[in-house]
Amino acid sequence: MNYDVSIKWDSIRNGEIAALRELFNKTNKSLLNYSYSITRDKFLAEEVVQDVFVNIWNNRELIKITGSVKAYLYQSVHNLTINKVKQLKTKHNSVGMLVSEEFWQYLEETSPINDSVIEKLEADDIEIIVRKAIERLPDQCREIFILSRDYQMSNNEIAKKLNISVSTVKTQIYRSIDKIREEFHK
Repeated sequence: MNYDVSIKWDSIRNGEIAALRELFNKTNKSLLNYSYSITRDKFLAEEVVQDVFVNIWNNRELIKITGSVKAYLYQSVHNLTINKVKQLKTKHNSVGMLVSEEFWQYLEETSPINDSVIEKLEADDIEIIVRKAIERLPDQCREIFILSRDYQMSNNEIAKKLNISVSTVKTQIYRSIDKIREEFHK
């Protein structure tokens, strides 16, 4: 799901159904796989993901996402999956098909949303924002920043390679970081 959903979220909040459809199309498969990993039921997983997107559309003006949109989607799918499984347990119990409480406790303990998955998703979102900000930097500034960040070259090595002063390198790196920081405050 290497997809910048933050821009789409603003469109969805503004009532653009096409943006919701695009978000669904880009995230549906991985969300289905996640729900399926808990339920082992393809149809239930599909129902969960559809219900999450219907809920998002119906409550789009009220939903406040403070972190990653992807993390929000995964957390929503996780919570609804667990709730649907519990509902099924209640229905099964009402017709005499008892499943032990230990099983449900095991399910909740072994299927919690993995914090490292959320952190990875948020890191992917941050990387997208950083890459877009780097692309918008002036040529020399971008080149210096990439040499420093991606190639781990020292300021002295960059200065020698580009035939510029070390202070110019430092200034350009500072400007790059400042421009990238601005992207997170938009």
